[in-house]
Amino acid sequence: MRLAFIVVWFAALAAHSDGQGLSPRLSNGVVTYVGEDGTRKEIKVGRKCADLWVSPDENAVAFIAIDRSKPPVGGEIEPFIEESTVYVARKADAFRPIPFALNIELDGRVWHIAREPKLSPDLLTLYFFVPNSMAGWTLVSRPVRADIYRVVARGADYCVMWGGDHSGDLALLTRVDPRPGDPNGGVRYPCSWRRSSGEEVELASDCFAAFDDVVAKWSAEHGGACR
Repeated sequence: MRLAFIVVWFAALAAHSDGQGLSPRLSNGVVTYVGEDGTRKEIKVGRKCADLWVSPDENAVAFIAIDRSKPPVGGEIEPFIEESTVYVARKADAFRPIPFALNIELDGRVWHIAREPKLSPDLLTLYFFVPNSMAGWTLVSRPVRADIYRVVARGADYCVMWGGDHSGDLALLTRVDPRPGDPNGGVRYPCSWRRSSGEEVELASDCFAAFDDVVAKWSAEHGGACR
């Protein structure tokens, strides 16, 4: 019995050391993960958090802390976020949260808000949306080690490919408004794959409701994960 316990314990330890079983999650504005002792630990930033992203190997997370918001009105459920700070935390650093202040100039205005942050597989590039338009947010990237940024695209959703043939590439969901006189009419939401070179290949002509499914299938076919 003792031998069996030791075998199971070492197997669990090995799985944990490979980044499995950490199970980062967001609940009631608090980000937690499972520590080495098997108990759930809080990543403390002193404010309510949102938009948790977990890397496919569970060794890194990114999320926002809400610095300023308005209460929900009408039929809204969530508060309207006016300012936020992006945080990144890695298992290698015992999930110590690293803040990234936001001063993004778009459309003649400086924005101090980000949504849906994610990291590249090498953990050197941070991506996030700036919600500067009702018709589509602006996807921005910045190096983790430098306070500079660049505009990537306008979109409605995105993910970063981890592993496989296209590791580090992006999957994008964008909005295409109808052209005057277009017989088909209506807004389309095509999804595409964008290489780091900037080359873009359409995955589906309209996948507003199926973006996650389309991207999951595409990434699996190429040996990676995109979520």
